[in-house]
Amino acid sequence: MTFGAEPFYGMQDGLLPSITSIWGQEDFGYDPEDLRTNGGFVDLIDEIDPAQHTFYEFRFPLSKLGITEDYIKNTGIGLMVLDTYGQGATGCTPYDPTVFDNANAPYSKDPSSSAEKEDTDIFTFDHARIGKLKAIDPSGVENLTEETGDTTAPEYYTLQGIRVTKPADGLYIVRRGNKVTKTIIRGSANR
Repeated sequence: MTFGAEPFYGMQDGLLPSITSIWGQEDFGYDPEDLRTNGGFVDLIDEIDPAQHTFYEFRFPLSKLGITEDYIKNTGIGLMVLDTYGQGATGCTPYDPTVFDNANAPYSKDPSSSAEKEDTDIFTFDHARIGKLKAIDPSGVENLTEETGDTTAPEYYTLQGIRVTKPADGLYIVRRGNKVTKTIIRGSANR
């Protein structure tokens, strides 16, 4: 199925031969906390027949986007795919917790469904990058203070939302319980 030539949008049932794994949560529940870490993910490729999957393709002429190939190589662009239902996002790639923050709240028009259909989603994680990677410049971060008193084990994430088990020097998002802060780590080799 194709909708127009420029931009091109197409879909086809089945998987590309190069797709050998489909990672997802082993627990099929709808708990956003399960998606905040890399734990609990398993290869789900054999859960259903490969022909039952749908492959999507999007192609946008660079002229329609107002950029050139040189721009992508030297500057880069961000990309995010949003799954929507009703008025709100119900999923996205790359994943951002805002699409699951009201998953267990009832939908105002049908309490048997999720409020994700109508909530406000404020995306906080970076988009995927195509082309030049964005440099992390910690000089723009000021007045960071170390929190003391909370003994919850910290979880470290890159600015792109990727969990890091052994952070090196750099700027990180740190989650302790229900509190999230930005932290600069220096001298990690001495730890």
